[in-house]
Amino acid sequence: MTNNPLEQCVSDIDALFALNLPIVDVRAPIEFEKGHIPGAINIPLLTNEDRHQVGLCYRQFGHHKAVELGLELVGPRLGLLAKLGREHSANNQLIVYCQRGGKRSQSMSWLWSQLGIQVYRLAGGYKRFRHWTGQTILDSRRVLLLAGGTGVGKTDVLLALAEAGESIVNLEGLANHKGSAFGAIGEAPQPTQSHFENRLAIALSKVKSGDVVWLEAESRRIGCCQIPDGLWQQMTKAPRIYLERDVTERIERLCLDYQEASIVELERALQGIRKRLGSETHLRALQSLHANDRQGVVEQVLSYYDRWYEKHKATYQDQILEVIDISTMPLSDLIGYLKTLKDEKYGLIE
Repeated sequence: MTNNPLEQCVSDIDALFALNLPIVDVRAPIEFEKGHIPGAINIPLLTNEDRHQVGLCYRQFGHHKAVELGLELVGPRLGLLAKLGREHSANNQLIVYCQRGGKRSQSMSWLWSQLGIQVYRLAGGYKRFRHWTGQTILDSRRVLLLAGGTGVGKTDVLLALAEAGESIVNLEGLANHKGSAFGAIGEAPQPTQSHFENRLAIALSKVKSGDVVWLEAESRRIGCCQIPDGLWQQMTKAPRIYLERDVTERIERLCLDYQEASIVELERALQGIRKRLGSETHLRALQSLHANDRQGVVEQVLSYYDRWYEKHKATYQDQILEVIDISTMPLSDLIGYLKTLKDEKYGLIE
């Protein structure tokens, strides 16, 4: 509890998001980079070096000396911190959190409230948010998967479903990775595992209760990110719809996707699957690459991915709702048909 009328503690994460206010993370940059509430702004009370010094002081000399050192280090920056809080507030309001809802967020809350800013402080801090993340991912959902070979265009279909009003979660988008050995090319750096889970929990929380959520059928790992067990177990048991497309179209789509990729990037990706391709296929792919024959590279690589696809399809044979050749099907017709299949599967048609 607080006697400050301009500070209010909030312990419910959903209620916190419902405020629709800027969220400020006052932890050190190194903590923020490992994971934070998605969309939060980092205004650190202590720099990375400050945090290290205060921690060392605490271990050597105890709590009071550590607090004194912290005040000494922060003092010269109080004016800047006050200014940043005002600049990032909306309608003179903001949300603040630290690691556990302790001294750092309390100190910044006090400072900003002195400027007349209404501050909502997350009780329990980032640790409470991480607990919410874990629970949100564990929640049971009605899941429907889009499966299919590399280059079929599953992500495009998934995004079209979203435009048509369907609930989706784009796992590859959250992971900044397309899922294959080439998936990092052209993407932003991947989030840490913790932050991937944070982003995933936010996306899942936006799915309305009772809605069917569409996802792509992924491998457990998407680049360096791993689908958490709570969701993965639901995905392995979920019904799935397989999309198929003429191989010529798939090759054209993949060539277009990676037309801006450098030779170095493609060489690195090919090296990553060298053993799985086999030495002869790997060599042919490299020869095509250096001959500026991107189509030849894709043809060699697809031979590997299609073998994996057929194995995947056989594993989940009992969960397949339908196999659809979308080579000549207009996207609008496909979306309508997918929605019908969903309604039939989950009894949404009267």
